[in-house]
Amino acid sequence: MNDSHHNQRDQLANAAWQELALSGYESLKLPDIAQQCDMTEAEAVLVAGDVMQLILGKLQELDKAALAESLADFADDPDASIYDKILEGLTMRFEHFAQYRSQINALHQAAFRNPLLGLSLSHQLSETIAKLLFICGDTSTGWRKQARILGVTATVMRVRSDWADDETAGMELTMKKLDEALKKACDWALTLQILSDDDISGNK
Repeated sequence: MNDSHHNQRDQLANAAWQELALSGYESLKLPDIAQQCDMTEAEAVLVAGDVMQLILGKLQELDKAALAESLADFADDPDASIYDKILEGLTMRFEHFAQYRSQINALHQAAFRNPLLGLSLSHQLSETIAKLLFICGDTSTGWRKQARILGVTATVMRVRSDWADDETAGMELTMKKLDEALKKACDWALTLQILSDDDISGNK
């Protein structure tokens, strides 16, 4: 994709993202979004594909930014345990998305009525969690890797509803629920030998 098409895609994605907060996912129409960006529908299809691809691309962009910020923070404390880094990385993600609660809530509601959207969102979240685990120092492979991704992904989804309604200063409620859910997931993972004590303590 050349620079011109990349810029057009960004314009469309930003317009779709803003409209999502106002009107909900089902109301998003590519011709309308294209018109807002002074493009024809054909141009929008060429550079973006469809509305779902625009929204998923925007989510991916936001996730990359949150992961990059987490990676920079991890460099300041290289001896932190994998658990502590995961907790910090998930906290960073919830904080990063806090200003977009309207969009995330709209997508969550739409996912119940649109199985393809729900599967796509779940897949993208799993990919993000896989990247987070890697930058946290988790180099597990095979079934343990997949189980860890599934466990952390489930933790995020479990806490999402608390985050969506959290009006406490500094998202204290979300952080409390996240810590509780992650500790519970770790207890199960230790029992099933998906995690080791060293992962929790930070011992090498």
